[in-house]
Amino acid sequence: MRPSRTQRVIACLVYPDSYALDVVAMVSPFTTANHLICNPGPYPVYHWTTDHGPYSIVFLSKRGGQVSTVEGMRYVTHSLRSKQARTIDTLIVPGGFGVVHALRDKDLVSSAERLEANARRVCAVGSGLALIAKIGNLNQGSAVARADYANDLTRYYPKLALNTHSLFVREGKFWSSAGAASCLDLALWLIEDDLGRAMALKVAKRLVVYSRRLGDEPQLSLSLGAMTRFSDKFEKLHAFIRNHLASDLSLAQMAGHMGMSIRNFSRRYMETFGRTPAQQVEMIRVQEAKRFMASTDLSFREAARLVGFGSEQRMRRAFARQTERPSSKKQRRTRNVGPERL
Repeated sequence: MRPSRTQRVIACLVYPDSYALDVVAMVSPFTTANHLICNPGPYPVYHWTTDHGPYSIVFLSKRGGQVSTVEGMRYVTHSLRSKQARTIDTLIVPGGFGVVHALRDKDLVSSAERLEANARRVCAVGSGLALIAKIGNLNQGSAVARADYANDLTRYYPKLALNTHSLFVREGKFWSSAGAASCLDLALWLIEDDLGRAMALKVAKRLVVYSRRLGDEPQLSLSLGAMTRFSDKFEKLHAFIRNHLASDLSLAQMAGHMGMSIRNFSRRYMETFGRTPAQQVEMIRVQEAKRFMASTDLSFREAARLVGFGSEQRMRRAFARQTERPSSKKQRRTRNVGPERL
C-alpha cells in the first residue's frame, strides 16, 4: 500500500541470511503504534486497520521478491530501486550472517548509500552496524556493539568509537543497538521522539515489556550477569529486592529470606559477586531510580522515596558513587533518554 503524505516510512533493508528477530523486534513497536492509534477500542480487535496510522512499514532488498532469513523465514520485499524506496523516514539495517556477503555486493552498497543519504534517521541492529558504517558517515563516530564482534568491526573501521557496554546510542542521525532485545528499547524511544511519551508507554504495555530500559544501561544486567557466571541460588533474592525496593532491605532481612545466618550470607554473597549485599541493593535502586526519572515526571525526591532511599540527599550520594549525577530535570532527560546522544 502506498503511504500517505503524513505517514513516516519505516524501511527495513533485508538481505539473505539476515536475522528475522532483529527485523521483528525493531518493526513491531511501530506497527503496534499504528494499531493503537487506528483502533482505540478494547483489545483484541478482530477487524483492525492501520491505513491511517503514523507509520508505513516497507521491506526492501536488492532485487525485491522473497528474501530468506537465517531462521528460514521469508520476507516479501520491494526492490531498492522501486518507488517504495524513494521517500524514507527511518532506515533499519538488521544483523545476520549474511552481512559479510552484503558488504561485498557493490550494487547493494551503492543503492543503500542513496537510501541512507535521504533518510531522516538510520538504525543499525547488532552486526548490521558493519553495513551502516560502510554506507554512511558513521565510520568516525560513536556506536554500540557486542564485545564478541567489536574487534572485527574495529579492524575494518579503526576510527569508529565502539561502546561495548551500552544498549544503544545515537550519533547524529545514526542509531545503533547491541542486538534484538535492545533494539526494541530503541524503537520505543524513537516512538516517544515522534509521538510522545504517552504513546510510547502504551506500546510498551501492549508488547508486555517488563521495563523500558535506557540506552546507557549495561548490555548484561546484574541478574543475567550473575546467572551467566554463577549458580542461580541468589536469583530469587534479587527478584525479592526488586519487588520490595521501598522496604527496609536490611542485611538481617535478606539473610532471613535466604534462610542463612547473617555471617554466612554476607560471606557467600561476597564470594559469589565480589560486592556486599548492601552495595548490590544500592546498584539496583540507582538503576530503577534512573528509569523512573527518564520515563515519568517524578521529581528526584519522589523517585528517592519510591526506590527506598528515603531521602533525596541519600540518593544523590548513591548517584555520585555509581553514576553521573543529574543536576536538573532537563539534564536528566537528555543524558539518559534515547532522543539525545547517550
